[in-house]
Order: sequence, then structure tokens, then C-alpha cells
Amino acid sequence: RTKMSCGKPCPSHPTLLQIFSYDDCATYIYINYTLVAILQTSIVSHGYARKTVISTTFYLWLFQIILCLCVGCVGVSVVWSSQLGMLYHLRNLSVFRLQVSSNLANGLYLISFVGTIAAWIYYAFVDDALTTVAHLAAFAMGVVLDRIANHYNELRTTKRVD
Repeated sequence: RTKMSCGKPCPSHPTLLQIFSYDDCATYIYINYTLVAILQTSIVSHGYARKTVISTTFYLWLFQIILCLCVGCVGVSVVWSSQLGMLYHLRNLSVFRLQVSSNLANGLYLISFVGTIAAWIYYAFVDDALTTVAHLAAFAMGVVLDRIANHYNELRTTKRVD
């Protein structure tokens, strides 16, 4: 069974309370929910369309819950790792490369990036290797999710010429 650094094994069949509370591990609650708040604020500050913010946030939380119920894990790190992937794609890889002029958006992105990398390093030392793999896979999922959102938004705003 995968162990958390709090010394407890992950429950085989976690409840929603255990998933969201890291099975009552205060350190993990602080780290993860701080990152969720910072990354969610950063996404909003970058001007994502409201529907995109709502739909991707809903998808990520639903994915996290289903993943934990299916494999017996706890936590929300898939959410914030994916959100960083979305921001990274939006700012660096997207054909729509974002030119952010807002100091707030730039500052939040920097805090998001540094905070997420620091959390990944911390978890690489205190958790199983599978946790690191999950974080990196979630980051990649965020990149793909942002590509899909950009493509969908482009299709919706492009008028067909017949």
C-alpha cells in the first residue's frame, strides 16, 4: 500500500472526507489547499473564459475524486498539478501565447510555478515514486486540457465561410 509521509497507509476504500482531508494529515492539507487556492486565483487572473474556468475546474475535481475512489488514494494534488499544466501551456506553448501585462497575473504565475515545483520536490522525498509520476502525469493532463479548451474556444469564436 502507498504510504503518506504522515505515517499512515492510504486507505483501500477512502471516503470523500478522507480524500479531501488527506486522511486527517494537517501538513498535506496546508500544502495542497494553499496550492489549489493560488493556482485557481492565477487561472482566473489570466483571463480564462468563465465557462472554461468552471468546466475545467469541475472536470479536475471530478477526475481527482474518481481516481482516488478507484485506486485507493487520498488528496487533491492532481487538481493543482493539472492547473499548473494549463497555465504553463497558456503562457509558453499555446499558439495564442499570452502576453500578460498584469503584474498580479505575472506574480501569481511565478508563485504558482515555484510553489508547485517546491511541493513536487517535497513529495518526491517523502512519498512513494508513484506520487511523483502522478504529479507529472497530471501536469501533462493540464497541458492537454488547455489545448482542448483553446481549440474549443477557437471553434466557437471562428465563423465559417461557406
